[in-house]
Formats: sequence, C-alpha cells, structure tokens
Amino acid sequence: MRIDEPWEELPVTVESWYEKAPEYKTTENLTFVGIPLGPIVDLEKSFVSHDKAATIIHGSLGLVKGQTRVFDPNTMGTWKVVIRNDKTAEVMSAPVTVQPDGSFAVNLGTLAAGTRYIVAEASMVTASGAVATSSAKSKLRALITSPGQPITASLNVRTTSGRAPFMQTVAVNFTDPKMQPAVREVAWERQSEGGVWEPVFRKGTSTQYSGVNFIAQLDEPGKANFRAVLTNKYSGAVYATDPVELEAFGMPEFKVVAPSIVLAKQPVTFVIEEEPGFEAEYTWHLISSFGAVNIGPTNGKTFTFTPNEVKSYGVEVFGKQKGAPDNPAANVKKTVAVRAVNPLASRATINGPKLLETNKPYQFTAKINDVVSDSKGKGYELKGYWILPDGTRVDGTELTFTPRANDKVLSFYTYVEGYPEDTSVSTYSFSTWTYTWPSDWAIRLQPLYLDVPASVKFSVETNSVRLQDLHGEPLTYTWSLPEGVSQSYGTDSAGTLAINKFGKYQLAVQISDTRGNVTNITSEEFTILPPATVETNVSLLSKYGDKFYSPGAYYLGVKINKLPRGDSFLRNEAWVNDSKVGEFTGSGHYVAFAEPGAYDVTVRTITKSGNYGEQSISQQVQAPPAPVCEIKVSSTTSGSLITPACTVEAGYIKSYTWNYVLGGQAQVATSKSFLVTKKWLSDNAIGTVSLTVESELGAKSTHQVTY
Repeated sequence: MRIDEPWEELPVTVESWYEKAPEYKTTENLTFVGIPLGPIVDLEKSFVSHDKAATIIHGSLGLVKGQTRVFDPNTMGTWKVVIRNDKTAEVMSAPVTVQPDGSFAVNLGTLAAGTRYIVAEASMVTASGAVATSSAKSKLRALITSPGQPITASLNVRTTSGRAPFMQTVAVNFTDPKMQPAVREVAWERQSEGGVWEPVFRKGTSTQYSGVNFIAQLDEPGKANFRAVLTNKYSGAVYATDPVELEAFGMPEFKVVAPSIVLAKQPVTFVIEEEPGFEAEYTWHLISSFGAVNIGPTNGKTFTFTPNEVKSYGVEVFGKQKGAPDNPAANVKKTVAVRAVNPLASRATINGPKLLETNKPYQFTAKINDVVSDSKGKGYELKGYWILPDGTRVDGTELTFTPRANDKVLSFYTYVEGYPEDTSVSTYSFSTWTYTWPSDWAIRLQPLYLDVPASVKFSVETNSVRLQDLHGEPLTYTWSLPEGVSQSYGTDSAGTLAINKFGKYQLAVQISDTRGNVTNITSEEFTILPPATVETNVSLLSKYGDKFYSPGAYYLGVKINKLPRGDSFLRNEAWVNDSKVGEFTGSGHYVAFAEPGAYDVTVRTITKSGNYGEQSISQQVQAPPAPVCEIKVSSTTSGSLITPACTVEAGYIKSYTWNYVLGGQAQVATSKSFLVTKKWLSDNAIGTVSLTVESELGAKSTHQVTY
C-alpha cells in the first residue's frame, strides 16, 4: 500500500477463511491515514466567526510521537503560519509566529458572512527572517462566518382572548427563518402593571421560560402584555419583539324568565335574572324564517314584543362580560321558545247526567280545555261561567242545577282572565222525566219442576209502567214465604224458588220505594207433587282383577232398575270426587285416575221429567308396581352380552333404556339386550352401564349392570 498525499485516507477490506472451509469468511473494514514524516499543522476543531467582530483562528504545530504532537523550538527552529483561502489561493492573514508550546492564533479581521475553505500553511524561517525549505500544510477546513446582527421576529397567536383561566400558545415568527440557527436563547417576559418588563418563570421554579413557543396563562379576567427577547449566539446581539396583548374574560351566568305559552296579539316580556356583582351586556335576537334579527339594546335586561300570529317564536339572548372583546367565545347564548296561541279555539268539556228528573238537583262539572295541555309556563289563565236555561249566570266550573219540565240545554262560556269580552261557548243537551208510581203490581210464576224437590221461577212485574221508566229508583221487596219455600237463585224482584215439601202454596210480597210509596200483592195458589224415584246399579271394572292402578282408565257400568211412572231416561252423568267428568246415554263410561288415592265414583241418572237417582262406589287406587328384572351376562365371540329377564305384576313392559359411558361420553341405547364389545373392554373405553325398565303404567326400575 502507498499513500502519496498527507492525511489521505485509504479504505482497506481484509477477508480471512479456512482453506478447507472457504465458505465461512471473516471480513474487517480498515481505514489507513497518511501521516506526514515532518511537522504537522492542525487547526482547532470548531471555529467562532461572525460578521460583527474579528475572526481568530487557533491551531498547533509539532512532530507526531505516538499519540501526541510535540513542538521543540530548540531543535525545530522558528516557524510562521499564514491562513490561505484554498479556493482563491488568497492569503487571508499576515504571518504569525508559532509559540514555544506549538500553538498559534491568526487574526483574520472582520469577515463578511459566508462559507470559506481554508488551510494553514507553516514555514520554518531562519534567524535572518528568510523562509527555509521546510514547510507543513493543514487539512482543508470549512470556515463559516455567521451573521451577527440582532435576530428580528414577530409573535403569532391563534387568538388573543379567551375565557379565564385563559391559556394561549405564543409562537415566535422569524423575519428571516434562516437566522433561527443563530439564536442562542428566546426568553419570555411579561409587562407588570407599572410598565416594567419582568421575566416569566416556569411554574414552581426560578427558571425563566425560554423557547420559540410559550404558553401564556391568565388565571383571572384582565389583560396582559407578553414579548420574546432573542439573543444571537454568535454576537450576543439582543432583540425584543413587539408585545402581544392577551385578554381573559369572565362568563356571565344568567337565565331568561318568560312564559312559554302566551296569548297571540298580546305583548309578552322577557326578563334576565343574572348573578349579583357581575357586569354584563346583552343582545337580543328574534329568530324567524329569515334568520336572527337584532331586536334589543346591547345592555337591555328586558325585552317586550307582541306575537301577532298563532305560531311558535324563538328568542335568543347573548350575554358577555361588560368590556369583553368581540370574541364569539365570550358570549353565553340562551334560547327561549315561546308559543303564541288562541286558547279559546278549544272549547270546554261538560260532564254530568243526560237524563234528569224534574225538581231534583244534579251536579255538573265543566273542564276548561286549552290548546296546550300543560299549564306550566303559561302566561295567561282561563276562566269560565255557566248560563242556565232561565238566563242565570253562575261563575266557576262546578254547578248544582235543578231542572224544570221544559229545560233542555246548559251553556258554559270560557274567557281569558283580563279579556272577558272574548269568549267561546260549549253547550250541553239533556232530557227530563217525571216519576210515576205503578198501581198494577203482580207476581208471575213459571214452574220448572213441580215434584219435590220442586223449582219455580218468579218475577214481580207491572204492566202500566216499565221498571226502566223509574230510572233506577231503589225498590224494596219484602217477601212472606211459606214454610219449606226458599229462594235459591236471583234477586228480590226475580229468581228461582226451591220447595222441599209437597202441598199447596201462595206467595206474598210488599213493594216500596224511597219516596213513601207502598203496595202489597199475593200470587195465585199452586200445587207441588211428591218426589219421583229412579233406581240404578253401578259397577267399576278393572282388567287387573280387584286392583286399580294409576294412571289408568276403568269401565264404569250402570243398569237402570226403575223409573217414575210416565217418565223416560234422558242421560247419565259420571262424577269423580264431586267433579263431573262426563255424560253418557249408553250402559257405561270410562273414568280415569291420574294419581294414587281414594276416589268416590258416582253415576247420576236423569230422566226427561227431571227426576234422578244416584249410586256411588268408593275405590282405592294404588301406584303401579315397578318391573322386576334378573340380569344375565354371557360371553360371546364379540364380547359380553347383557340380557334382562323382566316381569311386572300389572300391565306389560313398555321399554328398555341402557345408559352407559363410552370414551368419556354419555350414551343411550333402547335395545332389549346390550353388547359390551371386546374392543371396548381392551381399550378400557366402557364405563358404567345401567338399565331402566318402564311398564305401560309408567312404573320404572333401574338396575346397575356388572359385566
């Protein structure tokens, strides 16, 4: 390798591997630098240069010994250094003598802003000042001369006002963005009430707030000025921006008091109720189909207008702190809806009787209806009065009225309080009638059964007056009934009498009303015959012999032995425990028993003349016996065959259900026998096996199987 120029860099890549494994390589990248054999000139690592002061370039000269550079003036002599512009070859300084420690400092004077590429050239001089042949040259370096003038800027904010506590980011806007890298510090200041600019410290510290962005905060309503102070990091020049004024404002708290329902064509007033001690100004807007219209003074706390049409209106009021800026956020908006109505468009509803007895007082009530149902928020009150058929006026909604024979209509007038000249009227029509006591009361009889136990219908009637023509007048019936006669059904005026003795009978009753009218009447005489007889035999048959099981149905047989003379059979009724379970006309009927227990079974035989006879049987019903099984297990070539031999005392076997666990899963089979295969046994896959046997009567028995 060879490097011809001082400080030239030569990159080298070294690869190594084993001869028998060339595919595994190790690579190392190296950089070799050419070090001069003679003295070396080197410049400082960084330069400080701006166009408002002289630029001083520092460096050193010496021989390289190991990791250090050594300058010995006794052996090396005297050396001088100049700075040359590498691009133009211009010498930028007078020669400067290297100090005994090898350092030097070259004053280039005040330079214009810009970038230059420089080298330091060192030459040895003789005692007479002549330049010797020995020389050294530094590496090429860039010298950047920065502008040193004050850095001008302005301040930007999104908005200059807001609700307290108000926080706003203030940003520095550089006049020349290229000057931003020259900034050493942006410090923020706030103007005091005395006009003095004071530092803004970070909250809870003594450190001044700095940076191109600053969050200003006003905790209370008021104004404050802020500015930024920019320092040039090269020259130290300071520039203070024009201040920005921020304002924090308070928000008023108020409500608008006004009725929500008002009269059309009558003035309505809105009033503001505000918090005490807070000065605010208000602007009113009337919302219409054409938008919002300014309708009030800026500081008005009341507003009155007249809704000329029957419709809904919207009123907006904007309130803000007095003196607050024209910022929409400073406004508190309240919207009030008001509905203008004509309440007389809805007439009153009158409640009361429609049919009135003359010369008797009645109560009537008028319900005043409005076009709006809710009374809350109304700015008016409806009232009313009655006009009677004779022209009399009665104020209020309640009325006690005594009609005369020719009266037919009541009238109720509704008006708005304060405006009695405008009314709406509702009328109520009614009919009248006059009370007349009947003079031809009579007892009407209709026999149902004339033999004991007999049944006779009765009713108290009049032909001259319909009872409905008495219009609900309470009537009292006082009966005088003979011995053996009682009422089994109905009311005092109509019903059914039960008679348990044969013989001749006559009924008597007294009819009276609440007005003092009384009438006594008697019925015609009638005869009740002796009781008729019906004789039967009843049997209950079981296919299980003398035993009865539940659930099950059994044949109930009946044989008629005797009927009353002149009478004939109509039907049989089957009763179980006093509950009717069926009717039949044949010789028998099936009855069912759902649960075990004691049962009373009755057959009632009824004739066409209404005679009947009863026969009862008491029967004990048992729970069905469970199946009894003998489990047999036999070995086959396929496995173990399980065969049950089951019997049941009553009925027959209905089903076999095998429940077993195979491979950890529950399984069900319904065959009569069950095979446990050899594979199940060898794989140990079969678990428990049980058999449930059920009879036709629902009795079950469960058996665990060992295989």
